[in-house]
Amino acid sequence: MESGDVEKDKASHPFLKGFSLFYLPKLSSFSGSDSLVVDWPSAKSLTVFECPNLKRLPLGTHSVPKLETFTIWDQEWFNKLEWDDQRIKAELQTLLVLKDNFSRVDEDSDEPADEDSA
Repeated sequence: MESGDVEKDKASHPFLKGFSLFYLPKLSSFSGSDSLVVDWPSAKSLTVFECPNLKRLPLGTHSVPKLETFTIWDQEWFNKLEWDDQRIKAELQTLLVLKDNFSRVDEDSDEPADEDSA
């Protein structure tokens, strides 16, 4: 470890393909500690919808190497997220998909269905 690096707690979920959080207005963090870093090496999609108090995502620079889409409801929320490393924010910014609403989760898919397709 180089000087200045902070030791992080790690959690790995190697088979997780997608991760979604919906309508969790009281959720403020994944852990009681800001030092948690979660690795989702197989994840292709991440969705966060209506979680306004979530202030940081537990991602490191190599947490989601296969991520293709990061779907959110509010660009302003994304802009206010706290990051230990701005490179993570920059990478996720390139994967952003902005949706203004989700009506339900499609039972045959890991992805939420748009209201128009419901």
